[in-house]
Amino acid sequence: MALTEMCRKCGSVLSLVLTLVVVALSWSCTRSSDSKGRIRLTVPAKISSLRQQGKVAGQSVATAQLEYAAVNIRHGMTGFPFVHEMEFHDNGPTGTEIVIEVPNPPTGSDLFVQFLGAYRDEESMLISYGDSGGLIAISAGSVTELNLNATVFGSATKEGLVAGRVLTGQSPDVGPTGEMIMRFNPPAGKPQMNLDVTEIWNGWFQIFALDSTSISFDYAMPDGTTVFSNVSLSSPIFSSPTGLNHRVKFEVPQSTRIDGDGSSASTRTQLPKDMVLGYFASPALASPNWTGYNMCYSTLDESLMGMWANETMTIPLVYNANGSAAEIRQVAGGVASTFQNAFTSASCDPASGTAMRLYPQSIGYNEGDVIGMRGPFQRLDPVTRWEGYVRSKFDSGLSQIVLNWKYLPGAGSVVGGATIFGKYSPSGGGDGGGGHGEPCDAYAQQRGFMPVLEIPGGGETASIGSVDGHPVTSGDAYSFRFVICPFRQQGTMRRYSQHGVTASCVGNCGDSMHFGWAVPGDNLDVSGAAEFRSDGSGISKAAYSKVTQVVSNSNPLYTEIDVYDSTGFVAGAEVLLMVTGSANSGCPSNYNGQPIGAGMHAFTRLLSGSSNPLKIPKGTFMDEFPTGANAALNAVGALAEPADSFCYVQIVQIPHFYDMNLTGAPNIYTISPMSLGDSIGGGVVAMRFNGTVTVGALSSIHLDGKGYAGGTGAANFGAGIGGHYSSAGGSVNGGEASVGGGGGGYGNGANGAASNGKGSSNFGGSGPMGVFAGGGGAYYGGFSGGAGGGVLMLNMRNLVLNANLSVRANGANGLSSAAGGGGGSVNLVAKSVVQNAGSLIELQAIGGNGGSVGGGGYMRLAGCESNVAPASLVNPTSTNTKGTTGSTSGAGDGNTEVLAGFGMPGYDTHFCYEH
Repeated sequence: MALTEMCRKCGSVLSLVLTLVVVALSWSCTRSSDSKGRIRLTVPAKISSLRQQGKVAGQSVATAQLEYAAVNIRHGMTGFPFVHEMEFHDNGPTGTEIVIEVPNPPTGSDLFVQFLGAYRDEESMLISYGDSGGLIAISAGSVTELNLNATVFGSATKEGLVAGRVLTGQSPDVGPTGEMIMRFNPPAGKPQMNLDVTEIWNGWFQIFALDSTSISFDYAMPDGTTVFSNVSLSSPIFSSPTGLNHRVKFEVPQSTRIDGDGSSASTRTQLPKDMVLGYFASPALASPNWTGYNMCYSTLDESLMGMWANETMTIPLVYNANGSAAEIRQVAGGVASTFQNAFTSASCDPASGTAMRLYPQSIGYNEGDVIGMRGPFQRLDPVTRWEGYVRSKFDSGLSQIVLNWKYLPGAGSVVGGATIFGKYSPSGGGDGGGGHGEPCDAYAQQRGFMPVLEIPGGGETASIGSVDGHPVTSGDAYSFRFVICPFRQQGTMRRYSQHGVTASCVGNCGDSMHFGWAVPGDNLDVSGAAEFRSDGSGISKAAYSKVTQVVSNSNPLYTEIDVYDSTGFVAGAEVLLMVTGSANSGCPSNYNGQPIGAGMHAFTRLLSGSSNPLKIPKGTFMDEFPTGANAALNAVGALAEPADSFCYVQIVQIPHFYDMNLTGAPNIYTISPMSLGDSIGGGVVAMRFNGTVTVGALSSIHLDGKGYAGGTGAANFGAGIGGHYSSAGGSVNGGEASVGGGGGGYGNGANGAASNGKGSSNFGGSGPMGVFAGGGGAYYGGFSGGAGGGVLMLNMRNLVLNANLSVRANGANGLSSAAGGGGGSVNLVAKSVVQNAGSLIELQAIGGNGGSVGGGGYMRLAGCESNVAPASLVNPTSTNTKGTTGSTSGAGDGNTEVLAGFGMPGYDTHFCYEH
């Protein structure tokens, strides 16, 4: 009987996920309900204990601590053992010895007991083995004391992940399925010890290995069929000579990882490791033909978010496929590709069944994610570090949430079905399904999810209209979360996978709160003017343009779009998609229950660049746009009034740098204000800094008047997110103004001849970006209204203030009696802020003056750490009020949030810990 079958029949939750740091979950079960005995084993708690016993003379890591222990008990020297395991990862044992108590062991007079202990410090791992020496008796109702004479059997300085697909036949759809048992090979021909139980789905697997020549493991099916034997990183099957396209070997240096849940954080040092990824042949396949099989990896350098090369967490861990031993680097095999080819070429498409790709940002987290594998599931989202296995969409016509996922090639044929577990959770949260060492269904139900739907066979879609009596509606589609738990059918018994996948966000789920993946040394020094140009010719990596049409959305991985000018856009870069203007349902009606209108935005990463069409990953609101020529998207021509119905979507490429030095009165600005009469776009500066932004004397970042254009003598109406106001159309959704009317910012603009300009406070919230400020209306006689303030987003890991920093997005003044523009949006996010010599940040988003004033804008300063009280960082004269000179009737002040210090209520805070 298989280990998991035996123990599940006993009613215990079993299986161990032995990760690359050898973290195990404790579990046990009994062979019979009347076994009431106990075994107490005394074993060394630290390597120093073994050294005192004279077992490891000269061992340099004398303080290595017991991290994982396994006990096997079997009748005689053969047969399937009873297994008990413990882990001590975070709270290790103290003293020189530890007593491991094994409850309810087998009983009898012919029992053989074995112990394996993994001892670890920051430099190496040592494996200790001991056993009872011979057969012993264990009686029911008694306590058997054993002092095992454990000795160090071998050591390793590197751990390993081996993952991919093992094939047993020439067809790409042939591989073993079921539970695969990890077995340790003790010294002196002693019986193998059973350790981990992992899953294999038609050949798809991930296993653990060490670099030791003395420590090896076997992986076998319950029927005894060996899948891998004598596994270590030096095994020939895991050595990937240069030239093998179907397999790659990467080295990962020692690193530190931050674990956090949004309220606390801890660090974890990980040993150096190797990753051997790709296709493998089972012993039964003597002459495999690997022609056409590819294991692809990108050659684009990038820092890993949340992973550090040093324990002080000041140097990010860098992925550099051609780099040094201090970086994540390829050492043998695989197919090197540009970022674009790795993610878009047919030869690297995992759906083909003959290709895999490496996902660098997943290194160090869910290990199977590095090749887009979680249980039998195939990754759909190529750019996130986690999740990305389920797409969720709200169907407004049927008031249903539609889930779509995809099984790995060939895995769907062995999946017996899937249970969808759901939860109505208006407050959100991140717990979900599986990969935690226990069956997915048990894990989901323990966390309050309930079964809502059964999907037969290898089905890959589900439509759900309600959960626990809560119907799905457009108003709360975002309140539902789901876990998809696949199972295998063995006779009348279901075997749920250890790994489920979650859909915890229905809607626009982009992660805006991070500091990017720039590598050390990729810096920006600004002294004097620095232009944020549409073609990248100013500040490097910057680009922006207007989306002109959706070309195709048929590819399951990406949507293709055309932009007015694709110059400067590069594959691998982060982009911001923004609806910067809309009127009269010019955009599609909704995206997952949310109206697609001005202010909606999404952060994603380009899969291709430099020429149309650009490829953006699926999962943004652009998926909802019709393909081909779209009259609404092109309803704004050069210097022309918009049509009655239009939708203006801008794409902004976000430069990532490591450090930035601001000195000598720099002025970062866009090349032109945002204007509905401009097909290129403009008005937005968005940048991320993975290191430190240092502010010197006379530093400033000004986007005054970089929002929507004011009215002119030829067109008397100020522009805004709802278009150019006209007396026939009425005032709509923010930012616009009539003849003489003040531009709206976060607050309303002042009354003019007809109406206010409405700001984003009226539109319905600013989100992490805010919306553009509206331009002021012109005045009779050719006096132009003031342009609104622009939009700024700077995410900085560290901000050092050696001098005052002036940050402004003010509305421009109107000429004569023309109206002022509205105040813009300022968003500053820094993990840490250091204030030297009492330096301050001056924030301004003031409405412009004129015959009627512009409304105030929106400003936010947010972060996690500061050496001073948050309020003392901001100049008390900072303001985002409406203008002061001119008519203020109906004009509104803006809003300021100083959230440093740093509770940040209502905002995503995981970046404080994960990044």
